Amino acid sequence: MSSPSHPSYRRSFMIEDLLVNLAAAGIAFLLGLSFRPLKARVQRSLTVRRQQRVSRQRKPDFAAGWIARHYRSRGRIDDLYRIVVGSRAVSIPFLTTAEWRRVDQDETSLLLQAPPHEHSTIVFNRRTVAARLRDPAEIDSPDVWNDLHACARAVRSTPDGPRIQVFVSDYFQYVTVCGALEDETYAAVVRPERGTPIRDRHLSSAAKAAECGMEAHSIGMTVALVFWQDGVPRVIVQERSPAVSTYGGGLGIVPMFGCQTNDLSDVTPVSLTHNFLREVYEELYDGSSVQSGSLRVDPSWFLGEPEMAYVVGRMEAGDMRLRLLGFGFDAVNGQLIIGGIAEIRDPDFARTELSRLVGNWEIRNIFVWDLFGFELSEALLSHRFTPACAFTLAQARELLTREGTPAPGSAT
Repeated sequence: MSSPSHPSYRRSFMIEDLLVNLAAAGIAFLLGLSFRPLKARVQRSLTVRRQQRVSRQRKPDFAAGWIARHYRSRGRIDDLYRIVVGSRAVSIPFLTTAEWRRVDQDETSLLLQAPPHEHSTIVFNRRTVAARLRDPAEIDSPDVWNDLHACARAVRSTPDGPRIQVFVSDYFQYVTVCGALEDETYAAVVRPERGTPIRDRHLSSAAKAAECGMEAHSIGMTVALVFWQDGVPRVIVQERSPAVSTYGGGLGIVPMFGCQTNDLSDVTPVSLTHNFLREVYEELYDGSSVQSGSLRVDPSWFLGEPEMAYVVGRMEAGDMRLRLLGFGFDAVNGQLIIGGIAEIRDPDFARTELSRLVGNWEIRNIFVWDLFGFELSEALLSHRFTPACAFTLAQARELLTREGTPAPGSAT
């Protein structure tokens, strides 16, 4: 027998050790090969499950019941807008007051502003923002959309009606604060025992919401585009694309948008009419070129585009005008949203113009519904519409009923 100190013994030991190490490395390599597809499958499964959860949560009906119970338990249910259809009624997640629901307010009086606008100082939260991008990695891209948004500094009561004090924030700043409240809301729906510190501090009532304490309450707008077809008032309805950051898969009206300054900088005013026309061009004529700033001297350049000739002509002729229906705060995320109606009195609109309209990337499906029809009523009562769109549609119904608006061309 060889001694452990003998050279042949040491060579044998080294060969055995080498073989063991090679075998171990081979096994580890094979396990690594099998683990990588397993890891990828697990990651894909988790991503799909997260996307499904997010898709389910962002539909308007997900939090509606919890919101109503939350405010009812605190004696503030009357702060939520109530929709009544026949003998049925629901409270929707929209904080508003009778004063705020004044119809036909003048927009230049409603919005208190003095450009150049003050800018929000909120530091954006990367995680909150990235979760709302189609590709979270885009957050560091110089090409990602992060333009200025109009925001509410506060809502004031005056003898002449409510006033909204305006300033601006980046899109990321708005998403940071409103997204945090939205996340807190969805978490409380899933686990009702969880606390709601953001809501308790900033959105406990309509009066508290009016203080705009989150410092980046985006000012948005939803407009019911109403026209007459075969003697029936109809409205354009959209199913929101899953690609949008809020209420993907829910129902809305067209257009619905966040308000911006005229030239997308901080030196020009916020015009609701200008924003409405720009969004009609973008959402109904697929005018994607207005989505970001340009080198055009006149920020109203798109009004001269051939697609807008009909809309501009009807507004100049008085056959179409934007009327404000009031405003409130989305009780899910804290946005201040103004409702409006644009009634087209041209009896030929459905025949000559309807076929030219086309939705943009924000819209998955687009429909034309009877404004007073069963289908729209059921969607309102079942919380399928975003809160602000539900508010706007209900206000539009009340306005036309109160005014007894006849079909264009009919006897009065």
